[in-house]
Amino acid sequence: MSPPRFEDHERQVHTILGAALAACEPGRCVRDSVARDPVMVPNPAVIAVGKAAPAMYRGFVEACGEPTARFMLTVEQPGVPGWARTGDHPTPTPRNVGHADALAGFMGDPAHRSFLVLLSGGASALLCSPGPGISVGALADLSRRLMLAGADIRELNTVRTHVETLKGGGAALLAGTRPVELLVMSDVIGDDPEVIGSGPWSSCSSRPADALAVLACRGINATPEVLRVLQDTEFDERHRLREKARVPGRIVGRNATAVLAAQESARGLGFRSGVGLDLDGGAASLGATVVRGALDRGPGCWVSGGESTVSVGGGTGRGGRNQELALAAAIEIDGREGIAVATFATDGIDGPTDAAGAIVTGGTCERARRMGLDPAAFLARHDSYAFFTRVGGHLRPGPTGTNVCDLAVVLLY
Repeated sequence: MSPPRFEDHERQVHTILGAALAACEPGRCVRDSVARDPVMVPNPAVIAVGKAAPAMYRGFVEACGEPTARFMLTVEQPGVPGWARTGDHPTPTPRNVGHADALAGFMGDPAHRSFLVLLSGGASALLCSPGPGISVGALADLSRRLMLAGADIRELNTVRTHVETLKGGGAALLAGTRPVELLVMSDVIGDDPEVIGSGPWSSCSSRPADALAVLACRGINATPEVLRVLQDTEFDERHRLREKARVPGRIVGRNATAVLAAQESARGLGFRSGVGLDLDGGAASLGATVVRGALDRGPGCWVSGGESTVSVGGGTGRGGRNQELALAAAIEIDGREGIAVATFATDGIDGPTDAAGAIVTGGTCERARRMGLDPAAFLARHDSYAFFTRVGGHLRPGPTGTNVCDLAVVLLY
């Protein structure tokens, strides 16, 4: 096999990312898992919640047949069945609260003798059930401020867990003594069931003090209604009941699934390939760090997985963590030949944009300067979407139907 050529980098990136998406396709993940380890609960009513709900449900039906009863809550996307409920993401809305109430009604129906839950990323916003006295508007504002402050998914979900009723095992309590089984597509590094979707069917080890610590760390002043719930000992006592609510479950797909598939695809293209650095921390600094890590290892394809953050501060631009990471990487490799970097949100949606990420090379910044644009200025105001719209390089697959965090691929020739 002839060695890979830089001239083919765009085709190679699409091949590698396509292989990663195929490996973590939720229907495939559910089918494979159930084939290896059959569902244990008898004749379950099926609940599918999250961005990957439609595909996970299809995988279950292909493996086990149609269930006796079903409930689905997901985002608007292709392939959603007509009977499903669609909600809003990433911040909760009144219709999400209505959907959470409907789930409580579904689980409260005594005709359902057991439950199988298909859970994926996005469930935190979709299953919104405010604590006593908290408005959905206050929850939405709190989520928005945490995200703008650069809170990671663990911090964000720690706060959500202690100001809502279904998170941190609250949904599990609705089943009473009826058996529940859980299949999960993990959208968090470490696959902690307490963090995925804020753990509606998992026990909770954090306390309200932990939520207050997150708010203090991120410089966020909670509204009086939020503070009342976090300091409400009676609500905390009810929350303590959820500590015993963990139900049997398994992870059927995760970020590592995508990373390993990307590596294998790269080897098939002739690259030496391996795992890069974890994507954990600020996107702007990670762009340079990921590149330097690849340069230290030499020619090959180096695949990083995880989820970065963006602390917007006073920034006025538009973008997402993957586009910001790509722009920072472009600045780091400015003028260097024989290198390409691609960043990608596996759900196909990076921030409030229609892009999943971007591809950059050592020529990206020079192309921008010829257009009279300053890459560093775009990065400083967190305006990566506008940068790539003008300069080129966006990856736009549309919603992918899965959600296992992000990938960064460095191709070094």
